[in-house]
Amino acid sequence: MANLTHTVITTLIAATNDPEVIRFDRRLVILGAIQTFIFVLQLIVFGIQAIQLQRTVKAATEQGQDMKRSIEEAVRSANAMEKSAAAATNASTAVAQSVAYVGHQVRAYISVRINTGAWQDRPNHVRFAVEPIVINTGLTPAYKVRFSAKAGIFEFPLRPDFEFPTLDAPKSAYGILAPQQQSTIYETVREYVSDEEAVEIKRGLGKRVF
Repeated sequence: MANLTHTVITTLIAATNDPEVIRFDRRLVILGAIQTFIFVLQLIVFGIQAIQLQRTVKAATEQGQDMKRSIEEAVRSANAMEKSAAAATNASTAVAQSVAYVGHQVRAYISVRINTGAWQDRPNHVRFAVEPIVINTGLTPAYKVRFSAKAGIFEFPLRPDFEFPTLDAPKSAYGILAPQQQSTIYETVREYVSDEEAVEIKRGLGKRVF
């Protein structure tokens, strides 16, 4: 047993001192060092890739947020443009209505107001009379104004089938009636009525002057 142990130790020592074994061990050490270096390089590359990937994800997230903000801003701009368009449409409509209104107003408008009249006063030779006013309420002069009028005494209220007597042909009254200018028409009843009837007419009983 002792001889066997001595033989093994001798063999190991011989193998250790063998040049071929030494060169083989060196190659193994070099190979291990190369693999370790490659492993370290791979770790560095993976680390760089991880950092770049993290930066890429962060940039994509920021870009997505920027795009979201851009979309929201575009939506707000579209809403503002829609409101502006609606306001412009309303303004255009208002202008058109104003122009139409002014167009209707810039013309002559002739109207008649009841105004006043006169009571019958037989001693002073005054019959019932009416004095309506013709007035131009427009904004431009009225040309060639003509009228036809007649005063009369009729039952009040008038019957639904009542027809006024035919008027005479219109007669020229004014060459021009300026804006807001007015003129009085004076028409008298053709005949006197009794004093009793005149009192009733003054009180508005039974008949009135038209």
